[in-house]
Amino acid sequence: MAKQGFQVTGVDNAEQMIKQATKQTRQAQYKKMNITNLRFEDRTFDGIWCNSTMQFLNMEQMLKALQEFERTLKAGGKLSATFKTGGEHKNPEPKRHKIVEDKAILLLKKAGFQTPKTMHRHKHNGMKNLRIYTHKNQ
Repeated sequence: MAKQGFQVTGVDNAEQMIKQATKQTRQAQYKKMNITNLRFEDRTFDGIWCNSTMQFLNMEQMLKALQEFERTLKAGGKLSATFKTGGEHKNPEPKRHKIVEDKAILLLKKAGFQTPKTMHRHKHNGMKNLRIYTHKNQ
């Protein structure tokens, strides 16, 4: 996204992931923080892209992260988030949390997002994923 001219701020809770991202592109800025407690002012971002992160959060943490996304998005801001919906990841990594579609939509609505109009289901590396595109209520 940064290489396409967007102003990008990458966030990760792991210092090693920040270092890896910095190696890939220096056109973005990176901050170490937890997505359940974003240290950004309200209404900072036009969009948030959350890929392969929600699966590491339990339901309570997912809701908190979505509330933080809603808080930091500008009115009409766009969210793209991926949830693990089934299957097992083939790599031995930390526990992943699955969620059914209806519950993911309920969490989004509870956090202040509109009912998604676009959802993509895909399978990657043994996992079934649901990518939801939505925007915050105005």
